[in-house]
Amino acid sequence: IQLPLALHLRRFATSIIVFGCVIILMFYVPSELLIRCIPKFLPFNVKGSLETVVSELMIEFILLQGILPTLLEQGHTRTMLKYMLQLWIELASWLLGLRSFLLGDAPPPIIPNTPPVDQNDNVLLVPVVLAPADQAEHNQAEQAPVAQPFPSSQTFIEPPLFRVRLAGLCLFTCVSLTFLSILGLTIPATIGRLLLGLLTGSARLHELYTILTGLYILWLISRIIFFIRSLLPFDIDNIIARLKSYSILCLRVILCTFCVIGYVPFMIGLASELVLIIPLSTSIEQTAVLTPLRVWIIGLLNTKIAIALIMSGPQWRLKTVLERLYQDGLRRIDFTYLINEFLFPFTLNIGMFMAFPYLAISYLAPRLFQASTVHHIERYIYSAIISFMLLLTFVIFQIKQLRLLFEHVRDEKYLVGRRLINFER
Repeated sequence: IQLPLALHLRRFATSIIVFGCVIILMFYVPSELLIRCIPKFLPFNVKGSLETVVSELMIEFILLQGILPTLLEQGHTRTMLKYMLQLWIELASWLLGLRSFLLGDAPPPIIPNTPPVDQNDNVLLVPVVLAPADQAEHNQAEQAPVAQPFPSSQTFIEPPLFRVRLAGLCLFTCVSLTFLSILGLTIPATIGRLLLGLLTGSARLHELYTILTGLYILWLISRIIFFIRSLLPFDIDNIIARLKSYSILCLRVILCTFCVIGYVPFMIGLASELVLIIPLSTSIEQTAVLTPLRVWIIGLLNTKIAIALIMSGPQWRLKTVLERLYQDGLRRIDFTYLINEFLFPFTLNIGMFMAFPYLAISYLAPRLFQASTVHHIERYIYSAIISFMLLLTFVIFQIKQLRLLFEHVRDEKYLVGRRLINFER
């Protein structure tokens, strides 16, 4: 509000010019080049198709809830982007001769004063004698707070034709943006189309999914390249030791992934299908068909919601177990603790929930009811059980709340200090 209107208009015009140029360089020019050079590559498909085995919901959940957060949460992505930017700056400085302007000159080596030593190479302590005036200034400097130095502008060696080289740097930046945009539009989409085409059997998928899949594959390839590059300075023994440790880590990750991301979501998805989805989506005359991939996707979504609710709720046994597993991580995970405290109780509870009604329907219901009634019971027994459990939990919670309210009213009316006094007597 305090700044003048002209300054705001100038900043707005500058932003429009900058972002307009970026949009033209990164979208308009690459799209025109792709249309003329690769006519069949564009346009992108932005309409989904539900005719494939893997539906849009499944692909969207896997990419947007699983792959993309994993890609963004990795700290190595920022390191790789900074490394690529550094390579681009070094390339531009080498091509245009702007090393001093872009990266600065290498500072001259500072040779410290060599302290005196004795015959045994021990450093001798040399006392520093200050004059009276210097001693006063020294004492004042020790008592005064240390002032933080202000960053000063660094000088550089101006090469010949400096303005022409700066214009060349701007042109090189524009060409680099266009080239990187072409690579970003073509390579991830091509990789995603090939991979998802092999998995789903469909040639036309939503391009959001193909581009995200291609980006994740490229990220995995870059991580492998950086890992191999990190092994180069070591000798063969260290490389073998690191490969052995990473192999053990990969086995632990695979086992933990199968238990926590594969088995648990599948069981929760199967329970969700029996409790909610099948009674609501299929009529009593239809036969419910369970697709394993669809069950796993629904279970993964419900597991994510359940974990978020548990971690944001009060402290209890399952929250303590999840917090310890999260703090241990993949490198230090205790599989004995994972199996005894999480997987075994989970399997016992959800197995009893799904097995006992099935056994009752299979062996007891045919002897007591007719076939049509048995079919109705089979369809709605899981929903009835979970509804009864929720109702029972609500009633118990209300009873506890009423008991607390009764105790609060009683204490407020009759409790004086620590003694109960009967005022009616």
